Parts: sequence; C-alpha cells; structure tokens
Amino acid sequence: MSDQGNPPRPRIPPFISDDYYSQDAALIASWEARRRQAFIAATAAVTSGSTEEYVPPPDNLPVLVSQTVIIPYEKTSEGVLIRAQTIPLLAIIKWIMEDPLRRFEIDPRKWEEIIAASYDASGEFDEVTLTPWSGDRGRDVIAVKKGFGSVRLIESVKRYRPGTKTTAEEVQALIGVLVSDPQATKGIVSTTWEFAPKIIENPQIKQYIPHRLELLNGEDLLRRLGEYTNPKNK
Repeated sequence: MSDQGNPPRPRIPPFISDDYYSQDAALIASWEARRRQAFIAATAAVTSGSTEEYVPPPDNLPVLVSQTVIIPYEKTSEGVLIRAQTIPLLAIIKWIMEDPLRRFEIDPRKWEEIIAASYDASGEFDEVTLTPWSGDRGRDVIAVKKGFGSVRLIESVKRYRPGTKTTAEEVQALIGVLVSDPQATKGIVSTTWEFAPKIIENPQIKQYIPHRLELLNGEDLLRRLGEYTNPKNK
C-alpha cells in the first residue's frame, strides 16, 4: 500500500525498538540521551581542535563503583561468603537514589556485589554468599538466616538496561533451581528494568507467588535497597 498522502512515519531509533510507543519510552530516551551527551562532550575538544582537557561531569561514577562493597572471608562449595563494606555501599546507593538512571551504568557483576552487600548490611541474615560469575545455576546471591524461623533465599540478579525485560523463561529457570534445592525457602528474581507483560499471570509462575517466589522490578529493587541499608530500620 502506498504512503502517499499520509504523514511520514516517525523514525524509530534502533535502541528503542518495540518499546518506542510504550510507557517506558520516556525513560529509555532519557537514558540514551544522557549517553549521547556524555559521548559528545567527551569528543568535543578533539573535534574542535581545542587543547583543553575534557573534564567529565562530577557524578563520581568511576570513583564510586571502583570502591569495594564486599569483603570475601570464606570459600564454600556455592561461592564465597561476604561481609558488606558499609561506607562505600551507602555512598553508592545514595548516589543511585539521587538519580535512579545511574543504576544502568553499573557493571552487572558489580551490581551483584551491591545486592549481596545489601543483604549483609540489613543485619537480617547470618550468612550471605556471592556465587561465581559463571556456573551459578542462576543463583547469584544466597542469603541465610539461622535459628528459629530460619530461611534460605536464592536470588537471580538481572542488571538489564532500559528496554530489556526479564522473560517468563528466565523466571522459570530460577523456579527450577528453587524446586531442586531442598534447603531453599524462597526464590527472588530482581531486575533493574521490568518484567515481561502479564508474567505473574503465567500459571507456572503464579502458583509460587508470594511465599516461594518474589519478583522485584527496578522500582521495587531500589525501594528494597533503601530499606536494607537505612540505619533507622536496624
């Protein structure tokens, strides 16, 4: 069919894809605009022939995220037990809370360390394990509370950028691990972005929510990080 007589269709940027007209488009565009602006600013001096050195915005990303937020203290068959480095952890979380878009700039492995450290910083758990980068069977963090009312939480951490949604298949993968681990009391899938539409209506997933399975999107995850690391809650 010819498009003559009709207004031209807007060009859909490749990074937005099918989410362009969704309610997430504004956030996606904002995040990408920031990336473009940073690139333009960083190269402006070179293209203009200026001899002045480029000075990045004072958001302290490289300095903050390079700081250690965990202290490994014992190897186990599942990974390594860790303790939180509270001061840098709180600084990074405060920095993210000031502008939640910053969470997308953090390396995925570093994000796993932040999640693990937040469990320990909460004071609610006796042992926190950070699993290896590969071969973890979908369990990135394991948090254990001993004694009366003991629990063993296994969490799959998804540090996804805007537009990449966690699928039902990814959630079901953790359910498989949860069911096969007789000691696990609950599975958690957290993502920095969103879950696929209607995922909680999937009968193979819905049956485990909320007592055996919990799904945390970006907003839920930031709220939990704030609660776990807020001294007033301890």
